[in-house]
Amino acid sequence: MQELMILGTFHFKSFGNSDQFKLKSDILSSQRQQEVLKLVEVLAHFKPTKIAVEDAQEYSGQLQEEYQAYLRREKELGISEVYQLGFRLAEHMRHDRLHCVDWNMAVPGVGSVFQWMADNPSEHVEELNRHNEERFNQEQQHMEASTLLEHFIYMNRPEYCAADHQTYLEFAKLDDGTWPVGAGWVGQYWYYRNLRIWKNTTALFQAPDERVLLLIGAGHVHLLSQFFREAGQVSVVDTVKVLSEN
Repeated sequence: MQELMILGTFHFKSFGNSDQFKLKSDILSSQRQQEVLKLVEVLAHFKPTKIAVEDAQEYSGQLQEEYQAYLRREKELGISEVYQLGFRLAEHMRHDRLHCVDWNMAVPGVGSVFQWMADNPSEHVEELNRHNEERFNQEQQHMEASTLLEHFIYMNRPEYCAADHQTYLEFAKLDDGTWPVGAGWVGQYWYYRNLRIWKNTTALFQAPDERVLLLIGAGHVHLLSQFFREAGQVSVVDTVKVLSEN
């Protein structure tokens, strides 16, 4: 049976992505490093045959060079979850590579909804920002009071992922009176990006018993789970169950 495990994550380090808020945690501290190793140990129980990560496909060659340098102990691990979790898990499973499945390009005629919100203050925008900031603060507090494993269980609950997705639907309501700015960004960029990630990940299922672990920002989990379940070609495992039982 072909199986997929989608592991939603926060970004351990910001690389200038479009996330509105960035969670903060000293991943390189002694305590967090022990928690990273524990999380990798738990993830290994899924026994993935391939590990897919949120890096663009055009970055694949460079990522493989970095991974091989890490295996030779010629490169120290960076802060990104791709390195801290992806590289470590791939080494544990004795994989010779990781798989880049992201697509994140500018869409002609579709600007950043976050920039539009900054440039077009309104009562709706202020309400949306307040809601998102409150949710962010709750997540930050939970992470500070939890181990990484506990926080990953928290982030991958269906109700958390659904609430995350609802934020994008709120973005879709943004309108300048002449053009549905939010719906354009959500439909032409966000949904399209996730469909590209779904397509790229689907291509990894080659063997009858393929087991792919997809490490991706938690905001993607709801849509990707929906796409894979509706496509019906692979079985989407319960991530929270895997994390909780191991």
